[in-house]
Amino acid sequence: MRRTASQFGLTDEQWDNAKRQVRSAILEAAYDRRMTWYGEVAARVDLFDLEPYSALMNHLLGAVFEDERDAGRPALTSIVTHKYGDKEPGSGFYAEARALGYRFTEPFIFWAEQVQNVFKCMGAPTAAASRQSTSGLPNSGRANRNAVRCLAVHIGPHADARQPGREPGNRSSVS
Repeated sequence: MRRTASQFGLTDEQWDNAKRQVRSAILEAAYDRRMTWYGEVAARVDLFDLEPYSALMNHLLGAVFEDERDAGRPALTSIVTHKYGDKEPGSGFYAEARALGYRFTEPFIFWAEQVQNVFKCMGAPTAAASRQSTSGLPNSGRANRNAVRCLAVHIGPHADARQPGREPGNRSSVS
């Protein structure tokens, strides 16, 4: 779904900066291997007052989701949930996933897989994972270590369950 800054009375620059701030807030939580919530993410946008459950927030999250999918990464926005109650993503997460071509029959399983993949790909390395994923590599910082782990998530034995155009049995997939 193509979103435009003008839909919300924003300039392209404001839209891009807000999207960057939303992504950054989510990445920080992902690196800490923790869930975040709409209000926490909205509070990190300092360009304007962003309401956590607004259409603008939904569209920013959708744009981040789409960018991550286009880059071959797991659904970063899967770790953005309701702070209270079910502590799951809103229905917009599943609608956006389907709009982006993901197919699944069990939304909760799809969501749980995406959360696990985000933490594997973008989370701080655990001691064991750090030794395993960076063996033989120069100490090049957390970004490169995470890139190695993220690549492993997508080219591992079950990578077809996360790649566009593949439908491996009952596992979630993208068409």
